[in-house]
Amino acid sequence: MAALALALPALAQATIVGAARTPDGFGWWLVDSSGNVYTYGDAHYYGGAGGTKLGAPIVGIAASPDGDGYWLVGADGGLFNFNAPFDGSLGGKTLNAPIVGMAATSSRAGYWMVGSDGGVFNFGAPFDGSLGSDKLGAPIAGMTATPGGYLLVGQDGGVFNFDTPFEGSAVGELGAAPAVAILSSADGKGYLVYLQSRVIRRSPRPRPVNAVAAGLT
Repeated sequence: MAALALALPALAQATIVGAARTPDGFGWWLVDSSGNVYTYGDAHYYGGAGGTKLGAPIVGIAASPDGDGYWLVGADGGLFNFNAPFDGSLGGKTLNAPIVGMAATSSRAGYWMVGSDGGVFNFGAPFDGSLGSDKLGAPIAGMTATPGGYLLVGQDGGVFNFDTPFEGSAVGELGAAPAVAILSSADGKGYLVYLQSRVIRRSPRPRPVNAVAAGLT
């Protein structure tokens, strides 16, 4: 099993809270807590929530399967859609734990949100399980969709799989920086754990790294 740390561009004064890749794996979007969206590689900009009065900080981003839009989600479950369909949100509802991330299905029909306690909420998407009633070693930090289900990642780098293969975790490799997001690879045969300053790859076999895409191949 291969593990590879990759340097990412520095983002001045930005607290990155989520990441999403383009369909071909040669680009990605990052979002900060104010809702500003940053694009890299072949990812296109469709808008952001920066400058908008938010009810809660932005905590995640999910891209539409065709790469022609994305969603941002707030800690209160409020959703912002940019050239992507709106299938519902948790805005205005009482939550047991704040929302920390989201992921979209591969069919552009629905998405999931996840709370820091591991609870998963589905909107037009199948429910494949959650950790809402489990004792966790660290709060959940984010989620990503896979061809068969989804993955959750904890702040300690622990990875939890639902209807998708487990390729390892990043527990013990994070140093002082907590994990903030997880991304599945373009071919669905691995995933990346994203920290504030680097990415840790988990895949069943070593693969070449594309410098432009920072390993999202």
